[in-house]
Amino acid sequence: MEKILVVNSNPDTCLLLTGFLSKNGYATGTASNGKAAIAWLKKNNPDLVLCGFKLDDMSSVALLSYIKEMQPAIETIITSGDNNAKDAVEFMKLGAFDYVTNSLRPEQIL
Repeated sequence: MEKILVVNSNPDTCLLLTGFLSKNGYATGTASNGKAAIAWLKKNNPDLVLCGFKLDDMSSVALLSYIKEMQPAIETIITSGDNNAKDAVEFMKLGAFDYVTNSLRPEQIL
């Protein structure tokens, strides 16, 4: 079973995504900020991280950099409320697998 960490400061987004992913056979974990995500990552080895663009305690760029340095095999998808091509390009250069808008339908993640 593939394991996915959902990192988002919005609890409703976490609930929506983890519920959908669980129903589709994925093991999920959640973190509401960057520090909680790092703590979770140190204890678990997910296949994918779904990371919100804006986190309360650190930038998503810093979290992506941490993931790519410490566990480079983990794929990371950045989710954002803005459809900003400049941000998308920056994240992709840093090693993100994809950049999608928060208006996403959960089916897009599959």
